[in-house]
Amino acid sequence: MTVAPDRKYRRIVELDYRGKHLHASFERLNNQRGNVVEVDPEVLSFVKDHRWLVLATEGKSGRPQQTMVTYAFDGESFFILAPGDTLKVRNIRRHPDVSLAIVDGREQVIAYGTARLIEDVDQVAEIVPRLRENPPENPSLEETRDWVKSGQRVIIVLTPASFYPRTMPR
Repeated sequence: MTVAPDRKYRRIVELDYRGKHLHASFERLNNQRGNVVEVDPEVLSFVKDHRWLVLATEGKSGRPQQTMVTYAFDGESFFILAPGDTLKVRNIRRHPDVSLAIVDGREQVIAYGTARLIEDVDQVAEIVPRLRENPPENPSLEETRDWVKSGQRVIIVLTPASFYPRTMPR
C-alpha cells in the first residue's frame, strides 16, 4: 500500500436515484487515519460495476459472521442499508472493524476498515432512496421516513482503510 499523508484528492461523484450508476473522478481514498490510500482505477471500476458484497463482522463469541448484502459505492465509501436489529448491525455496534469481499468468478476485491452506523431517521430517510433496489416511484420524504422507522433501518458506512488487491490482475 502506498501512503501519502499530505496529498489531497479531487472528488466528483454522480449517483442516480436508484444508486445504480456511480462515477468517480479520483483514484485516491482517505483512510481512517486521514492518510491517502492509492487505489488502481481498475479496482474502483470493479467495485462500481457490482452490487453485491459479502460483509464480515465479528460475532459476540469472536467468530466471524458473514452476510451477503447489496451496496452502493460513491467512489469513497460503501453504503449498506440494513434493519437495525440484524446480527450484522449488532456486531458492528460491539466491534466496528469489518471486512468485505466483492467476488466475480476468480476476480475479487477485499476491503478492510471501521464501519460506522447512520441511525438518525431523518439522515437515513434522505439517503435511503439511493440505496433501495426497487424504490417506489417518487416517494415523499414522509413516506420514506415511515418506511425507515417501521423497519428500524440504519445505514452501514465503510470508508476502507485498505484494499486488496491494489491492482487488478491482468
